[in-house]
Amino acid sequence: MPKFRDSREKKEYIKLATKRNDIAAKGRMEGSYHWALSKIVIAGILGCVVASGIIGHHMFIDVLLGVLLPMHVYYTFQDLIYDYIPSRRYPSLNKYLIWVMRIITVIGLFSMFKFNTEDIGISDAAKQAWKAAKTHKPDEELKDEDIYYDSN
Repeated sequence: MPKFRDSREKKEYIKLATKRNDIAAKGRMEGSYHWALSKIVIAGILGCVVASGIIGHHMFIDVLLGVLLPMHVYYTFQDLIYDYIPSRRYPSLNKYLIWVMRIITVIGLFSMFKFNTEDIGISDAAKQAWKAAKTHKPDEELKDEDIYYDSN
């Protein structure tokens, strides 16, 4: 800590340092924190996909994927909007697009929840799509009995 001539100068220094810390604390989702969280989400998705391939269909994996996939899409589009439609140049359009993205993310989270609870789930759907793509030849018709329907 630097030397001060009087207590008033010391108070001003402390006030300025506190103000700088407040500004830094407000920006937690900026820069490296945002980048690190985005990479953690990507690693989580990769882990869930690998676990789904090893374990098979499991509700816990579907719930994690149902949260992590919309988060990944949210962070990706947030970066896109911040990079190409900056708030300093297009303040109203930036704010509008951020809110549209938030609403779409909430709809996506709800859709994933409904798909996981009332249908076959994300991991099982991916497995079926993969299997159908491997067995289906482009020139033949897909029959109704080739598609798995959950009887619940």
